[in-house]
Amino acid sequence: MSKRPGSSALSERDFRRFIAGYSLSLTGSAMVPLAIAFTLYARGLGAAAVSEVLAAETVPLVVLLLIGGAVADRLPRRAVMIGSDLLRFVSQSVLAALLLTGHAALPVIMALMALVGTGTAFYTPGRAGLLPQLLRPEHLQSGNALCAIAASTAGVAGPVVAGLLVAAAGGAWAIAIDAGSYALSAALLFSMRLRDVPAPPVLSFVGQLKEGWGEFTSRIWLWAVVLQFALIHLLVVGPVMVLGSLGFAHVAHGALGWGGLTACQGAGAVFGGLAAMRLKPRRPIQASLLWFFLFALLPGSLAAGLPYAAMAACFLAGGFGIAVFMVLWDTTLQRVIPPDRLSRVSAYDMFGSICLLPIGYLLAAPMAAGFGRQGALWVATGIAVLSTIAVLLPGGVRRMRLPAGGETMDAV
Repeated sequence: MSKRPGSSALSERDFRRFIAGYSLSLTGSAMVPLAIAFTLYARGLGAAAVSEVLAAETVPLVVLLLIGGAVADRLPRRAVMIGSDLLRFVSQSVLAALLLTGHAALPVIMALMALVGTGTAFYTPGRAGLLPQLLRPEHLQSGNALCAIAASTAGVAGPVVAGLLVAAAGGAWAIAIDAGSYALSAALLFSMRLRDVPAPPVLSFVGQLKEGWGEFTSRIWLWAVVLQFALIHLLVVGPVMVLGSLGFAHVAHGALGWGGLTACQGAGAVFGGLAAMRLKPRRPIQASLLWFFLFALLPGSLAAGLPYAAMAACFLAGGFGIAVFMVLWDTTLQRVIPPDRLSRVSAYDMFGSICLLPIGYLLAAPMAAGFGRQGALWVATGIAVLSTIAVLLPGGVRRMRLPAGGETMDAV
């Protein structure tokens, strides 16, 4: 792997192949929620069924994330990621075939989506630890920005393509394309020349988890933000994903309308990723959280029932803020956490952030029943704003600095 001084992230052959496969698999994955939701709605099922399927994918993701992080720090990360892609390829291929033949019962759909979540639980920590192996330290932020742009582009293309496919041919074809994207990602990872050098397993598996936990809990800015995101996923993300699509389920061209909003969010995130390449805040956590305030525009615009063009603008701005937050957050982790523990800390980060998301999906319908659809979305908006204010209050979060050398000056 060449790392010439002065070269950019895209000048690295292995990184180019990684980002190509990553972009493809993300685009396929971005098609799935809309395809699944409107496929179930077309079969006469409601928000509860959509919630159950989304929760079925998320539960194994949450349960297995910590194991995935330990495995990715113990074994060659590329091999772990290839295995994850192949598992998801098989699962989505079977699901697409069953949907096309009309033999996909709801429990079967849930079981196959659970396999997708299992693959993601091992792929994600591996990806977090792989990037520093591919890039020079000074290029990590641009590499993370390119990953955010890839995710954002997928967020634009995936829902639009899924909406067109659902309208023209049915959601099964979107699932089939998702399956193919995982196969291509695995092939590109396999073609990389990266020399995998796994760290020798000095500790037991449980010892590895304890070591990662020590790294995670030693930094207040890390666990405070993760706690915030646990609340966000419980009471904001779940309701928005379920109740947002439900608001378009019974209107003409509803799939295209909801797909258009999520595409606007993705477009905003593309611009956010580009902008984040140039940001060099000395207090990256404070800066990232200030940008995250824009996220509240997503549930707020839905709750207010704004005209479609105004909602689109809010989703654009929200996507921008989310992307800037993620680039600054990921870069900070990669510069601060020791490389041999990065996958485990990233797993704790993601586990803590999304562990309540399955419950959030299941809470969407009761929240709508109790507060009304718009009332539930107003609750989500308030939580997004107030939780961000709360997490900015501790000095250890606001004052966390990242000196030029990359060491932290945490106030724990």
